[in-house]
Amino acid sequence: MDSEVAFALNLLKDRDLKVIGITGTDGKSTTSALTAHILSRVYSTYLLGNFGEPLIARMNEIKDGDVVVLELSSYQLEDGEKYRLNGATIINVAPDHLNRYADMNEYRMAKEKIFINQEPADVAVLGAQKSFFESWKKQTKARIIRYDFGAGADFSYHDKAVWYLDQILISDEDILLKGEHNRENIMIASAFAHYFGVSLKTIREAVADFRGLEHRTEYLGRRRGVDFINDSKATTVQAVIKSLSTAQDSIILILGGSDKKLDFTELRPYLKDRVKKVICYGETKDTIAAALNFPALETVFEFDQAFALAVRNAQAGDTVLLSPGCASFDQFNSYEERGQRFKNLVENYEKEIICNFYNYNLRR
Repeated sequence: MDSEVAFALNLLKDRDLKVIGITGTDGKSTTSALTAHILSRVYSTYLLGNFGEPLIARMNEIKDGDVVVLELSSYQLEDGEKYRLNGATIINVAPDHLNRYADMNEYRMAKEKIFINQEPADVAVLGAQKSFFESWKKQTKARIIRYDFGAGADFSYHDKAVWYLDQILISDEDILLKGEHNRENIMIASAFAHYFGVSLKTIREAVADFRGLEHRTEYLGRRRGVDFINDSKATTVQAVIKSLSTAQDSIILILGGSDKKLDFTELRPYLKDRVKKVICYGETKDTIAAALNFPALETVFEFDQAFALAVRNAQAGDTVLLSPGCASFDQFNSYEERGQRFKNLVENYEKEIICNFYNYNLRR
């Protein structure tokens, strides 16, 4: 039986479309959204797939000349040999969904089907320092656009700017997105847009006004001198590592949720000198606590209790970062619901501060 993506793309194969597929363990939603955001300045563009709305739901609207940006999970790529993508990238591959795949090799091979039917007129955007760069080059017939942290690639990030060849595309001071991982997302999205004819000026303007996605390193503001960041979408250890780069030191980190059988010992080197305290909650609280063996760590079961512990320990200059590293299903229906609960708690925390201040002044 065909997947929904394979079924829909085969019905659309006679239309003159540009179809871009974006996959990876982490970062694919933001990269897909940013790619569509830039391309929409020039083309009628659809952002579909794993992002939320299935391709088949908009199939009758898509016409010749349109661009379709597909966020693709490994599940959707398991029959990737049945369709062709004009643009393709694998952002990264890290342990995930090991309850579905026998091992990391099988998981990676599912994602690699994104390249299988590409032709010389297509494009593959690849990280030059990725461990599978040479292997992925051999798996596609498409033109390769390289990106890298450091000079020398087609698109690069160094000296606090994203570059195209030897010219600055956009400087850090003009980028709203936080974190090194978002510089990678910008390089990938810019490479696709440039290949499909979008000018560097238009790319720069589109990147500059892109605010990112809800629940993905979403900055919620400062309350009583404490910053709050909602990264509920971070459901892997690698995503947590990337999320830590979005905040300054003195982080109070909230981890936990339902178990995906991930190895949290990989997080240990990234906590030292950056994380002030770890709060572990939910089904995985004890497993994570044992894996981290972090000196300043507390465990609770309820999510709201984790938030209360975090703010109780927070001082001016600290950052409370929700980056769970786990799925949400022990206490929530989705990462969106978990992230919204965090946002509500932050809002209520601010209201409580205001009410306490007001009541104090009434008593004077």
